Amino acid sequence: MYSRDLDDPDGNSLGFLYMAPEAVEQGPEAALAAQGEGAA
Repeated sequence: MYSRDLDDPDGNSLGFLYMAPEAVEQGPEAALAAQGEGAA
């Protein structure tokens, strides 16, 4: 998951968020397990 927030001098805030579709479909446990397998 990636996120980025931008704030301007007037106090306005804009946020962007991206999550891989596989993580959305399989749930957070599957995404964490996949990261653990890549680290081994």
